[in-house]
Amino acid sequence: MWINRRTACYNRRSLVPAGIRKMELLLLLLAVFCALPPGVHASPVQDLAAEGDAAYRAGQYERAINIYQRVITGGYVSGPLLYNMGNAWYKRGDLGHAILYYERAKRMMPHNRDVRYNLELARSRTVDRIERPPRLPIWNLVDTLRDMVSRELGARLAWIFTLAAALAFAALLNLRGTLRRVFRGLTLAFSALALVSLILIGLRVAADHGPPTAVILVEKVSLHSAPDPTSLEVFSLHTGTTVTIVKQLEGWWEVRLEDGRQGWMPGRAAEIVQAF
Repeated sequence: MWINRRTACYNRRSLVPAGIRKMELLLLLLAVFCALPPGVHASPVQDLAAEGDAAYRAGQYERAINIYQRVITGGYVSGPLLYNMGNAWYKRGDLGHAILYYERAKRMMPHNRDVRYNLELARSRTVDRIERPPRLPIWNLVDTLRDMVSRELGARLAWIFTLAAALAFAALLNLRGTLRRVFRGLTLAFSALALVSLILIGLRVAADHGPPTAVILVEKVSLHSAPDPTSLEVFSLHTGTTVTIVKQLEGWWEVRLEDGRQGWMPGRAAEIVQAF
């Protein structure tokens, strides 16, 4: 089930040897029933999500959006749910909200090809064309690797490679001859992979905790040279454009585009991506 929320545990009767103490019995029951599939506990949410999916398949996109929003408001958020929400907004013809939810889904499922494809498809239909400054190919590769590995996956890989390196090193200490050289190479290789995994985690955390990004949701918004509607209008942006927030001041946001342009806009014209 794609609903992602830690569910409560409960007790049931069980046959346990009489010698086990009450605390041990409690811990045993908690361990067993916490391991039950989430669907055992979250059937009302599953039903609500299924209702939203049915509305989407029937072409009732507004109803599907409302149902998905009820699920999100209830605290049940996952990558697939955000992706479904983006699809519903896209089908409804609202590029701004579609891109917003695709961006949110991408942060929870950075390696998902469908999310990335639909996000690029929606972006291709926006009015604004923001040209990124040229970069060395190596930095594009680093960004691609960072976006393909979530923090959870990176942590698992780092743990696995670190354990493998430790085991290989332990075997190395007790071997001689050719096998010793083989396990020395394995130790170095696993250590290098663990280091790369940790670097990717660091890059992912830095990207997630950097300046917040937002998506324009209104049809058109004017950007000014100062946080004042009477100040000079420097340029305008349209729905679906993603901006980086540099500063916030009394309802105004100073934003920056990928091409380096900056300006002030009313904060109500956009919504921050990192909302979950």
